[in-house]
Amino acid sequence: MQQQQVTSKFFRFNPFMASLLGALALALLLSAGCAPQIGDACQDNGDCPAGSICDQSVADGFCTIRNCRVGECPSEAICVAFDRHTTYCMRNCEVDEDCREDHRCIDDEELGQQYCFVAD
Repeated sequence: MQQQQVTSKFFRFNPFMASLLGALALALLLSAGCAPQIGDACQDNGDCPAGSICDQSVADGFCTIRNCRVGECPSEAICVAFDRHTTYCMRNCEVDEDCREDHRCIDDEELGQQYCFVAD
């Protein structure tokens, strides 16, 4: 008795589709690395991640989220209280090189974390 082989058109190898899917995957990976983040320079809100603003009080602008609460900032940021009523999401850092030019890594002992801010 001869066995019959069944091949689905959906699962059949197609070199064109494979290269197209590969190119699409590469484009997605590259674009994810260029996505705006908290702490990036900006000219307007459109330069910042969704839900954040461009604070123009900082030279070259600063993408942030106002009135944050601890744990509400994106993964690359922490919520920093500048006074009792003023909080902003600020970029995490360990050393000055983690921050953009003209910014430095501030060690906030009260928070137990570091964040990037304008160098004095």
